[in-house]
Order: sequence, then C-alpha cells, then structure tokens
Amino acid sequence: MKDSQSISSRTNPKVKELLDLKSSKEHYFVEGYRIIEEILSTGLNPQEVVFTPKADKNPVTAKAKSMAKNYTAMSEQVFDKLSDTQEPQGLAAFFAKQSYDFKELLVKAKKDSVFILLHEIQDPGNLGTIFRTARASGVAGIFLTNKSVAITNTKVIRASMGSIFTVPFVDNIELNTAISYMKNSNVSVAATDAKGGADLFSSDYSLPVCFVLGSEAHGLPEEFLKKADITLKIPMINKIESLNLSVSAAILMYDAVKRAYK
Repeated sequence: MKDSQSISSRTNPKVKELLDLKSSKEHYFVEGYRIIEEILSTGLNPQEVVFTPKADKNPVTAKAKSMAKNYTAMSEQVFDKLSDTQEPQGLAAFFAKQSYDFKELLVKAKKDSVFILLHEIQDPGNLGTIFRTARASGVAGIFLTNKSVAITNTKVIRASMGSIFTVPFVDNIELNTAISYMKNSNVSVAATDAKGGADLFSSDYSLPVCFVLGSEAHGLPEEFLKKADITLKIPMINKIESLNLSVSAAILMYDAVKRAYK
C-alpha cells in the first residue's frame, strides 16, 4: 500500500526511518528530476519517493509516485533534512541496490567484452564518471575491491548520471580472488602501470579484457603487477606524471572499443 502522508515536523518518526534508509549501504538515495527520470526510464521501481508540494507539480514526480512502492509528501524544511544539495529541487527517491554474481558476469563474457577492476578507488566523482563512460562504451561489468568508496555514495550516483543502474558491478571483492576468477574465465588481465607498462596504443593485449586501475594515491601493488597478463601505460607527450583516474579509464575503454570494431 502506498503511503500518502504529509510530514511537516522534522521529529516525525517517518523522518528517522528515511534517514536510516539513506544511511543503509543497501539503498541508493537519489535527488533531482533529471537523474530520477533517467533511472525510471530503465524500468526500475523506487522503494520510496519523497517530495515537497512544489515538486508535486512536476511530471517526473507523478511518474515516480506511480512506480514507487511508497511515497511521502513533506514540507521543504523536512526535505532539507534529508537533502545533500544546497538548493534541492524537492524530489528524491530510494532504490534498492542491485546484486550481481561475479562468476556469472565472466561466464557471459563475449569475445570482445571489456571489464574494469578498480582497486581501492576513493574519489566518488571518479567512480561515478567511470560508470558513466562504461555505460557509453558498452563495458560488461565493473568490479570494486574492498576499501573502495561505497557505490551508494550520493556523489557517486550524481556523477554517474544513473549509469550505476545500468552497468553491472560487483563490489567488496578481494584483488587476488578477482584475478584468479578472470584468468580461469580466459579474460585477459591488463594492469595499468605508468612507470613500467607497455605503450597502450602499440600493445597487443587480447579481448575479452579486464583493465585494472589502482587508487588515485597509490596505484596498484607491485606484487599484483607481476600477476597481470600485461601491464599498460598511456603515453604522455609532455612532462605530466599522470592523468585523472577517470580520464585514464576512459582512454582504456575506448581503445578496446576501437579494437573490437576493427
């Protein structure tokens, strides 16, 4: 049954329930018309939708309410307690976190599939941008090791523009376990190493492939680099130490796309 109550007090028990749901790493909290409309277009149903009287006049709110299990109207003051933005639009939705099986994704790999493995990535903007590029380039899956930023982080969601709902992923995995699975599935492991890798554009890695990128601060562990099938580096014409992580990931993804379409 859908909940049509209207909340005007920040101390209402429903507010605490929503805050607990927001802090849960098993749910996404999404704000704003554009991104919510993008997610709804994929057919995903919100667990809960919250909105202000002003936002109730927007057609995206009407669509979100029609697809939601529950919805709650609230004053702008109450909505502000939930919101993470400086100028909230007055519409937010909670979606259940998806669940994917690592081995199953690898079993479904095609001859030109591309995967991304991110080790201890910390910046939510980088992760969200990588998801957005992965969606555009047709990446088959993204894997995140433990100690990486939570995929339910609201900044990740905003930067991805809803792409986390369309690109399969597995998080909280152990690096060596991931490598073992990929090698057993005949997926090439291509690690990035700015100091000692082969030039990306003249290298001969094979598809399907999993590009492995390390954290923004520390890169990949030396012992892991020795386990990779190939190490790659993006050539730098001028004296620049490194590129932004999401930019590097984008270059790798589209190099694979170019090879797949040859």
